[in-house]
Amino acid sequence: MSDGLPLVMASHDAAALFGSARVRWMVDSGRWQRPAKGVVVRHSGALTPLERVECEIRLQHPDAALAGLTAAALDGLKGFESATVFMLMPHGLWTRRRSGVKVRRVRTLDEVDVHPVRTPRRTRIARSIVDAASWAPSELRCAAIIASGVQQGLVTTTALRFVVDRLPKLPHRALILETVRDVSGGSLSEYEVLFVRLCRRYKFPVPTRQRRRRDSSGRWRYLDIDFDEYCLVVEIDGQQHMAALAWWEDMMRNNELVVDEKKALLRFSGFALRHEPDRVAEVLRRFFSSRTPVDAG
Repeated sequence: MSDGLPLVMASHDAAALFGSARVRWMVDSGRWQRPAKGVVVRHSGALTPLERVECEIRLQHPDAALAGLTAAALDGLKGFESATVFMLMPHGLWTRRRSGVKVRRVRTLDEVDVHPVRTPRRTRIARSIVDAASWAPSELRCAAIIASGVQQGLVTTTALRFVVDRLPKLPHRALILETVRDVSGGSLSEYEVLFVRLCRRYKFPVPTRQRRRRDSSGRWRYLDIDFDEYCLVVEIDGQQHMAALAWWEDMMRNNELVVDEKKALLRFSGFALRHEPDRVAEVLRRFFSSRTPVDAG
């Protein structure tokens, strides 16, 4: 339709615009559809994922807002798709229980939290990412959401800190602040964040992250983790390396950089970093005990 009106509407809004009789006739004739009592969709085709989300928000109080991973995905966050629709609702307002919808109550939900113009109504990206991280079922996923939001260019660490400062009772608050600090230092993946924490825990040197280097062909490359004073490069293979071409490209990149700069290379899997940190630490301990910064220079 080209009338400029939304395709998904609350039933009372549609009735106010078109009249109750016309809305009823359009639905009964199959030209429109009513996926749930209280909402109409002004076409007869299959609903898109966005339209399904719009239906859910239209069924709730007008002051509700999409939040967490749902809102973040609408604003471009990749890699954390969820079938659950997350929303925030101010205390004291009515809500409808819906399968696959999780509504969380908050004391305030104003223009600082909710984007002023984007539709469907949703929280600003920094609030969406912080909420999604605070609701994450594990520490790794919490760190991954924060790191990915920054890595994908959706949010700054300053904006994240602003949100966290406003939420003193935020779940995982200390972890989120620590992750924001680590991301500010250059870690752009959850595994890099975990690696830096491992270094702090075992009192190893803190490395440089995402250092830019030119390879032999003059192209710019990025090192995940660089202990420059020890001539050591560390790469962490996460799930993305399950794709053969991505794994091969990363391997060739690392080989070129290590040969060009005469550096040692250690590679760890994300699984080992998560589940066998003591083994990772022992390899690093043996390496550092065999060299000194003076030797590296």
